[in-house]
Amino acid sequence: MTRILLSTATTPYPVQPWHDTPTDLSRQRLAKGQGIFTNEGHAHLFGVFLLAQNLSVPVAVLDHPTMENWVSEIKKGYDYIGISSLTPNMESVLEMLRQVRIHAPDTKTVVGGFVAEAIKASFSEEDYSKLIDDLVLVDGVRWLRELVGDDIHAPVRQHFLPRATTGVPRWIDKHPRGVLAPLVSALGCSRGCNFCYTTVHFGGKRHQLATAEQLRDEIKLWQNRAPGTKFVLYEEDQDREAIDELGRVLRADPEIDFSMFSLNILVSINTLSTYEDMDELAHNGVGGMFVGLESKFAQDHGYRKAVGEAKEVFDEVHRRGMRSTIGWMVGFDWHTRDVLEEDFQYLVSCQPVSAQLTRVTPYPGTPLYNKLKREDRIGPHRWEDVSFYGGGMIHEHLSEHEIMEFIRTGDERLAHTLGPSALRAIKVHFNGFERYKEYDDVHFQQIAEGHRKVLYNSYVQFAALDRYAPNGMIRKMIKELEQRWRYHFGNPPTAHKVRSKYTEIKATYATLKEKVFPLNRRIHVPPATRYQFLGSEIKDDGSLPYTKEYLNEDPNYLADMAVQNAERAVLDVALKAGEVLDDPETKLHDVVKEVRSGSAALFNDLAGQLRQEKLDTRKFLSSLQGGVSALATKVVEAGENPANGVDEEVRVAKNKLADMLEFYAKVVGGTLGLKKIATHPDLSGMVRNTIEGVKKAVKKTVGAA
Repeated sequence: MTRILLSTATTPYPVQPWHDTPTDLSRQRLAKGQGIFTNEGHAHLFGVFLLAQNLSVPVAVLDHPTMENWVSEIKKGYDYIGISSLTPNMESVLEMLRQVRIHAPDTKTVVGGFVAEAIKASFSEEDYSKLIDDLVLVDGVRWLRELVGDDIHAPVRQHFLPRATTGVPRWIDKHPRGVLAPLVSALGCSRGCNFCYTTVHFGGKRHQLATAEQLRDEIKLWQNRAPGTKFVLYEEDQDREAIDELGRVLRADPEIDFSMFSLNILVSINTLSTYEDMDELAHNGVGGMFVGLESKFAQDHGYRKAVGEAKEVFDEVHRRGMRSTIGWMVGFDWHTRDVLEEDFQYLVSCQPVSAQLTRVTPYPGTPLYNKLKREDRIGPHRWEDVSFYGGGMIHEHLSEHEIMEFIRTGDERLAHTLGPSALRAIKVHFNGFERYKEYDDVHFQQIAEGHRKVLYNSYVQFAALDRYAPNGMIRKMIKELEQRWRYHFGNPPTAHKVRSKYTEIKATYATLKEKVFPLNRRIHVPPATRYQFLGSEIKDDGSLPYTKEYLNEDPNYLADMAVQNAERAVLDVALKAGEVLDDPETKLHDVVKEVRSGSAALFNDLAGQLRQEKLDTRKFLSSLQGGVSALATKVVEAGENPANGVDEEVRVAKNKLADMLEFYAKVVGGTLGLKKIATHPDLSGMVRNTIEGVKKAVKKTVGAA
């Protein structure tokens, strides 16, 4: 039996210009420059997972391996080893291949993905064949099926491809779970944008992988296993017929609930312009979209996908509760300094919920790269810079630092003009809810219910957004949205108020922390994971097509989760207490009165002692300690009393706090190593900055003296 190993590139990944990792699409591209409201997330190169589950032979997959993991795995004696990667990881991929030649010389090597296109365009066959036996520049599923003798026409499975997350601010969740699953309808694009690998990779043609019925079945599998999962639909040719057909198939199935999921599509202005009424698009279950606007002037320079009135299109999209992510680029040849600002102002007028501001990049093998190469306009550059922010293009009118600075300030200007993306999203959700809640159609009602669920929980964001709004204009927007919330939902329940205050406190801590430990100092390295796909034993019954194991222990992750679990368990106690207090008959009201009365008595006693001509410090501290201890005892006893209805949450919180203390006991005691906690990024960064601040203060004082 043929033994196959597939892998993504090894970590750590090349650091991108904003000191980000390429796997964090939110912080790197979609929601950067928004202060403490900048999202952090993670994504996977899901191609290897798609390939692995469509073969009859078992396949091992490494996701985010270290080089040590890689060398350990390739020594196991595989017949074929395949690597799929993006171009910035070229150096890592080449080193991985060198290690195969050293440790597994009899193994055949295969490279696919966009890095394969870059290798073909940048190296001679004589050079790359020393490390690579085959470059796969076609449909990888078909290529591998032919290799192992499987039916090349069999349906393409996409069971439980790894979920990504568009992210949340790090101070809310340092390690958010994935909620966004990829679904592939078709790859390749006939639109012919000269900077795009998608067009090149499939020869300018649409290559269908799945029918609408197959995609529906995948959605149902997720709906049963993880309700609420959202989907990114890869229909790269942005074919309206395919999107509409999937919508018809989904609406025809009574088991599909449109309130439990939403589709995020890749689509063009040109395709959107074909809808006379955007209700038709929303009716397909589309909740969001990535649109490559690229530039206000793109349609005047031969980019067919950009043809249409973009601002009017986005206005109609947003009115129907569909969120937009707009791709916009700096560095086209028509971008003079004056034109660039006009172009950016047009982007702002489209009011994107989020935006991807990048630069025009000549990826090797694309028509743009070939053109610039002929014109001698590709300057020296590193492979890690062949990303959304580099590639060596020599611009006709702008310097490189101008381009990068315009992008950096552009993200900040969007946040200061339109507000953080979280705020923009709430506004668009209101549009969809208000539009569709009175529609007779059951699917529109389900869509409205999906918006309602999001909006009901959005209340907890308002206080933090308001307190740390970048300016008064944005604060006014927040106040108006909060009024809109109260119009639909009335006064918030106590649990909402508790969570809102908790979020505001967390945002305050994040704001203070940003001064000494800025968000962009830390890069999250995704965990190395090994998947074993089951080959002929893969079923279509909703069971996982693989087993999974994490390869490395991350002490920072363990510390983060120990603290986060304890913190959330305590919050759950407060939330449950808030829920119970909404009942006027609960005995918990008596406890609250006693605690308030005891607190008032303690404050008055301490105030009286302070007014004495001479303070008895021992007595004061003893009164303070005793009073706080008595109040804390009363609160804990009340929480543990089953009659008050919060005892189960209190029990869980005590256990989580105990887990956290035991974890740090192991660290301090040496079982996990004191050095690991001392070098924890949050702690060590704060210590370093504190020391630096003290040094500066001392130096300033000495200088003044």
